[in-house]
Amino acid sequence: MNILLISSNICVEPFPVYPIGMSVIAAVLTKEGHRVTQFDILPDGMEGLEKRLKEESFDLIGLSIRNIDTVNSRKITHEIIRTPLRVIELCRKLSGAPIMLGGPGFSLLPGEIMQVSGADYGVVGEGEKAVADLVSEIQSGRPDIPRLRVGEPLNQVVPLYSDELMAYYYKNVHMIPIQTKRGCPFKCVYCTYPLLEGHRIRQRDADPVLDQMTELSAKMPDAMFFFVDSVFNDPGGQYLKLLNRMKERGLRFPYAAFISPGNLSEAEIDLMTECGLISTELGLDGASDIALRGLQKNFTFEEARHVTKALMERKVGVNANLMFCGPGETYETIREGIDNILSLIPAYSAVFSGIRILPGTPLYTIAKEKKLVPDNWNGIDELFYFEPGLDPETVNAMLEKGFNGNEYCVYPPDRFNRALRTIHRIGYVKYREFMGKD
Repeated sequence: MNILLISSNICVEPFPVYPIGMSVIAAVLTKEGHRVTQFDILPDGMEGLEKRLKEESFDLIGLSIRNIDTVNSRKITHEIIRTPLRVIELCRKLSGAPIMLGGPGFSLLPGEIMQVSGADYGVVGEGEKAVADLVSEIQSGRPDIPRLRVGEPLNQVVPLYSDELMAYYYKNVHMIPIQTKRGCPFKCVYCTYPLLEGHRIRQRDADPVLDQMTELSAKMPDAMFFFVDSVFNDPGGQYLKLLNRMKERGLRFPYAAFISPGNLSEAEIDLMTECGLISTELGLDGASDIALRGLQKNFTFEEARHVTKALMERKVGVNANLMFCGPGETYETIREGIDNILSLIPAYSAVFSGIRILPGTPLYTIAKEKKLVPDNWNGIDELFYFEPGLDPETVNAMLEKGFNGNEYCVYPPDRFNRALRTIHRIGYVKYREFMGKD
């Protein structure tokens, strides 16, 4: 079959992200003998898609929906979810091919998005096997194909990166996404990773990961890798096997990763930096011990402060994400949290007020119990958790005053775009120092 895969993600905040999920599906379908075209709406736009659809006939169109909104309560927008709907409308106009939906955004609200989009098929969760099976059934002409199916865990697939798309992201962000594992063992109340990937860690074999990193580094010598695992330093220590294998093979790559500060030792930080860690996205999320407990984090703020200091002492850039107004939050803990965040400087902090509620998460259950979820809510419309007793505008005023003019502590979060571009430039300088190029 001739298959067109489309990434509909238009988010560039804080920077554009290569659609690695689409490349995983492309690898599976290519191996099955299908002809696969990968198209990204971000660099090529609707005009590029229209041109492609007019030039070529496809037997199936697969559409990946990565995000449904920006999770920013201060900047409500429906544009992100509208984009895939416009893509479907254009595909219907110019092609008779059936349309299949997938991706993390779709998988969170599959029934609702299938209904509003009118797509023919949908794959929920990890789609490698499910997509291959669906394509085989379509090709066979089976008349009673289920419209919606749930994927099965399968994470040893090596992504088939598109050279054309990679050139765009290489030019714009100098970062290559790499996934080494799936699953998240933590129980953070707001998080959707366990819904999408489950709680059990499933690690890819180290050598295929390192082989591909070696190949990509040769093609794009000025790029940094970004480990896009839900958390790189998993508590079971699978990441240590990857890093030790990297050392055994004499490899060292500049990389960034999502890091949890819980139970992270100095020796483990040393190993990460020895293998090339340049910057981190540090998953603090709560700015006080009470807030952290409400989010069901497994560390204290003092532990987080210690890890932040240890990373910065090793010249690793630190970007922390923090959210106010979760379960247990009060005006007093907000004031304490502002002081705690300021104490992390010169680490950068992106600060959010309110936490996006999504069906299936523990936060959704908490919000339902506190009667914060309207009976007719569809999950797609943005709804944010604010602990009862907290006024969003009062909280906003407190945070604006607390972080006003501070180049390290960014609020509201759309300010983070400008700050992160600066951080990225710093990261690029660090990369060149790392490689001894300057």
